[in-house]
Amino acid sequence: MRPLLLASFALAALPLVAGETQPPPPAPVDSPLVAAAKASAAKKRKATIVITNDNLSKSGGHITTTASQSPLPPLPPPPNEAQLIAEKARKEAEAKGAAERAAAEQKAKEQQTAKAGQVIEAQEGAMTLFDDPATAEHLAEEAAKAKDAAAKKPPM
Repeated sequence: MRPLLLASFALAALPLVAGETQPPPPAPVDSPLVAAAKASAAKKRKATIVITNDNLSKSGGHITTTASQSPLPPLPPPPNEAQLIAEKARKEAEAKGAAERAAAEQKAKEQQTAKAGQVIEAQEGAMTLFDDPATAEHLAEEAAKAKDAAAKKPPM
């Protein structure tokens, strides 16, 4: 059994002793498009420059300073109490006017809606809008005209 074991070790070690190694696998070959892309990318790359104090001193970087600095303009004076009271009163008046305008617009819309409802009832009687499409369209156009006429404001 010993000679058989020695013979198997000798056969296994023979390629190592002979110095035969397998050649490295060949590098994959790029396709023509990949090769062209790599070549064009290499041309576009530029060397990056890191700005340091040494680079600036060598390249003659310019630093400018002034002999004197002009003073800043003065701050506006703080508002006095009379100005604050007047501003508050103005804002309150604007808010009150806006609320009155909104209420007037709401009232006008309600009146317009009520008027449109009366027109529909007077013209159709017991008939609904869905009974006659032509009548419904006519009433809708009249309501839109009335709304446009009410929405026009006189120029200020």
